[in-house]
Parts: sequence; structure tokens; C-alpha cells
Amino acid sequence: MSRVYELSVEVSDSNAEALEQFSDERIADAMKEGLEELASAETKRDELRRRRPEHSSEETGELSGEALEQAMRDWLRGKRDRDPRLG
Repeated sequence: MSRVYELSVEVSDSNAEALEQFSDERIADAMKEGLEELASAETKRDELRRRRPEHSSEETGELSGEALEQAMRDWLRGKRDRDPRLG
């Protein structure tokens, strides 16, 4: 099954001049190739997520941002009940 999409893109005057040197068919082929690569990458990403679901940091107990920085400071100061690098 195929679908037809219409795409509008705003480009700078200099880019518009450069694009005028290429045929519409060549631009369409390049856009189609780029979209196919994107679709393939998304399919692969979805397959990887299906095989190994991502867990939020709350579910895994991992620290991030300021909480990780504070845990590292505490650990370096000798409060070593939990190594923050081990998440």
C-alpha cells in the first residue's frame, strides 16, 4: 500500500537558489530515500525496545541530575552505604 504525502519546507534564499539547480525528481528521490532511512531506523528502534523494554530511573532506582551529583559528593566524603555509580 502506498500513500501520497505533501510536504512544504521553508528554506533560506541561498538554499532555494542551490535547490533550483536540481530537478524536482532528484529532490523527491532524495527525500524519499531519507524518509525510508528514517522509517527503517524507527522500526529497528521499536524492535529493540520490544526486546528490551526501557525502564524509567524511578523503576530501576537509578539517580540522575542533581540527585546523582549529591550522592557522588556524599560517597566521596565517606558516606559509602551505597555507591551511586552502581545505580
